[in-house]
Amino acid sequence: MSAIGAHWNPVLHVLEKHFEFVLANAQQIGNVRGCTTDVNDARWIAALLARGLIHSTFVPLAQIQQLCDLARTREQCVRRIDRHSLRIQKGLETANIKVASVSSDVLCVSGRAMPAASIAGEHDPERLADVV
Repeated sequence: MSAIGAHWNPVLHVLEKHFEFVLANAQQIGNVRGCTTDVNDARWIAALLARGLIHSTFVPLAQIQQLCDLARTREQCVRRIDRHSLRIQKGLETANIKVASVSSDVLCVSGRAMPAASIAGEHDPERLADVV
């Protein structure tokens, strides 16, 4: 099987207990250019494997794959939080509320205190700065 995308993951997990699994690098098994189909690609891969021309790509243990998935998910969540934080900061600055000058993070307790006080009716800049 060719290691393009993550399509090989479910197949590997089902078949690895029953068969020797060879995951080939897509560049290593590149077919001749032209009109190709999945059937032709499968025949080409089988022919290369039968001649011993395909070397298996490294596949980490399931626990390592799970750890990588968790790390990737955490990174995506952190990026989303950063995007939302910037969006909130831009909205506040559009409303002439400059939280960034008195607080390092718009989403921290002190960063949320100034907009909350403004919503509650406090409009004196000195008092708003003291809230933070």
